[in-house]
Amino acid sequence: MKYPTAARTPYLSILVLGLCLLCFPQYGANQQNWESGSVYLENGRLTYVSDEEGNRIPDFSHAGYRGGGVVPPDFTNEPDVITLAPDEDDADDTPRIQAAIDTMATITLDANGFRGVVLLTAGDYEIHSTIRINVNGVALRGEGNESTVLHAHGLFDQGNPNLDKSYRTVIIAGGGLVTGPWPESNEDAKANITTELVPVGARSFKVDDASAFQVGDNVIIVQPSTHAWLNAVNYGDTAGDPDWAPGEIDLRFNRYITEIHYGSAGDGIVIDAPVYDHLDRGLSQSYLHKFNRNNIKTHIGILDLQVDIKALNAADENHAWNAVGLMQIEDAWVSGVVTKGFVQAGVFTRNASRVSVVNSHAIEPAASTTAGSRRYNFNIQLGSNNVLFENCHATNARHAYISNGTSSVSGIVFYNSSAAGDYLSSEGHRRWSIGLLFDGLTFAQPNDSAPGANNRRLGLYNRGDFGTGHGWSAAHSVAWRTTVPADQKIVIQKPPTAQNYCIGCTGNVLGGGPFDHPAGFIEGANQPGLDPVSLYVAQLQDRANGVPPSAPARLLATSGNNQVDLSWIDVAQNETGYALERSDDGGVTYSEITTIGVDATAYSDTTASGTVSYRLRAYNGNGNSAYSNPASATIVPSGVTARYVRIYAAVNRTKWGTEIKELRVFDGNQINLARDRPAAASSSRKRYPPNYAVDGNTTTRWRSKSGAPAWLYVDLGTMRPISAVEVVWRHHYAKVYEVQVSDDGATWSTVFIESNGDGGTDNISID
Repeated sequence: MKYPTAARTPYLSILVLGLCLLCFPQYGANQQNWESGSVYLENGRLTYVSDEEGNRIPDFSHAGYRGGGVVPPDFTNEPDVITLAPDEDDADDTPRIQAAIDTMATITLDANGFRGVVLLTAGDYEIHSTIRINVNGVALRGEGNESTVLHAHGLFDQGNPNLDKSYRTVIIAGGGLVTGPWPESNEDAKANITTELVPVGARSFKVDDASAFQVGDNVIIVQPSTHAWLNAVNYGDTAGDPDWAPGEIDLRFNRYITEIHYGSAGDGIVIDAPVYDHLDRGLSQSYLHKFNRNNIKTHIGILDLQVDIKALNAADENHAWNAVGLMQIEDAWVSGVVTKGFVQAGVFTRNASRVSVVNSHAIEPAASTTAGSRRYNFNIQLGSNNVLFENCHATNARHAYISNGTSSVSGIVFYNSSAAGDYLSSEGHRRWSIGLLFDGLTFAQPNDSAPGANNRRLGLYNRGDFGTGHGWSAAHSVAWRTTVPADQKIVIQKPPTAQNYCIGCTGNVLGGGPFDHPAGFIEGANQPGLDPVSLYVAQLQDRANGVPPSAPARLLATSGNNQVDLSWIDVAQNETGYALERSDDGGVTYSEITTIGVDATAYSDTTASGTVSYRLRAYNGNGNSAYSNPASATIVPSGVTARYVRIYAAVNRTKWGTEIKELRVFDGNQINLARDRPAAASSSRKRYPPNYAVDGNTTTRWRSKSGAPAWLYVDLGTMRPISAVEVVWRHHYAKVYEVQVSDDGATWSTVFIESNGDGGTDNISID
């Protein structure tokens, strides 16, 4: 069988093509190009915009061999080669191949970390057990995936109990033994992260003591899944299944320290790649520990061969379950490999980081079509970080491209790849996989007739009680310029505390999934001309121009007497300063109003008037960080007088309306002017009239009917000076609301805006 030309396209050619498309994005004479509002080119550099919660698209360019953008070697001129041919008597070739790999261990590593190649010449090889490439710096190479074919015979491998399934994998590259995602020991050096919020996409933070660490250390960053964090994500929204439990959804990031900054206010750490979720100290105390790297193997390659697992028929499962497994490994690659006949995966990763799988096919699986854990053609498992699948192809999959490793998975890129004949979606599969990018994928000819098939081709969504409490299966993940047939779905939903994105995709793009949750960020659906063509390639090129500092977090704006007081969390450890921008038109356009010095965390704007919005970013010689979240405030003029005071609830915590137990309006002598005054509302429920909000009794309340906006006002009887307003909320409080005043009850002026209300009692100064 002839495989498509794409399977043999050199990796470098793909990268150059992508960069050319980035530089020359005009696709046709009549094509109208457009850019996303979330990430776009500005003065030749990528600019990232955060939403009100601080969510933003992260940098995925660190996925791949040696941290991305490095072409794996092909070893065509490698001097240290052991050459093997198939056994002439068709005997089991596994022992000879294994002996050659073991012999490579005696060759000294060169300056690049390589020993040499075991070259399998063209022919058919009989493989009756497992080939283990567990030697640093060794490649197993064929003479082409149509010429060098490994025919895997036999049943499962009882000697490897550490796999999820005890069934055999034909080729295992790396240390192979797995005891959990990057385990830690009591002897590992450890430090607590003291930055209050390390936002998604950040590469720096402060710790309590960095003295046990040095530049170059391999560290694991851990955020324990506490009850507080689990509560923030609704314990997974697992529908009828049990809630996620503490300790089950710990976030883990495998990183290297690139800078250490010692200081009296805490020691700053800079890492080589970003974190792909918020590390919120108010929800969980994150920490980092040195990784002892026991049994991690590096610089291992599998090239230009085919693994053909022999089965009796398409539903036979009594044979090897996986073709290629990358386990306990770093800086490795699979290139030009075709896998066939597997039950679960053609290629899977586990405890793997900085890995590239390029120009490879996982096709024609042999497994039942209905049961779980089958036909995951390219499968990301536990402890996989910064892995790239480029120019790959899958056929007849349940889930062609899948993250199945929960919250220890992040920074995964599926780029310029395709699938045909699949019958369930490629997706984040379960339990908070984070930082997935589906970039330029194409899905064609889905198998709608397979048992259990549905018309979802790509999903970044909630899976509720599917599987074992899968719940939120993906967070901070992106579908970019991905194409499915017009009658097939791309489902994008917003998880609590996070966001998922679908930008420039083609097909039936929607936010409605099998479980009812808010839609994610969907932009430019079925609109051609997205620029840049590839987000991954654009991010690679941008990183080559220098890595800017981390963005500030949790920008707050508080209105005072003729000024706005701003505060934020200083996340960057290597900034030159901050640039503050203001919008006077509701956030439509921004202009820089000032720059602020290193390590700043506050600023007062005395030049604003009316309602204004702000955003902030750090900068250094490498460029500008992403923008912080936007924050708004209304300048309160001195000496406000009014007859009417109104609470205008624009966004409620729930869909069941607004509830206020008491509305109090104070003059300069702290006298409540609203007590027992006439009140009116946009609507009210029968037992909860408006006057209950001004009766001085917090056991009564006004409650509107369902929906928003809703409002309540009090008539003070005459023009009165107002110094403060107090609102005592009940359960159904407003998340976004305004305090408004009026002279006549018809024309209203806003004197305060709350953009992130949290209930309880709000005390608002007006003078």
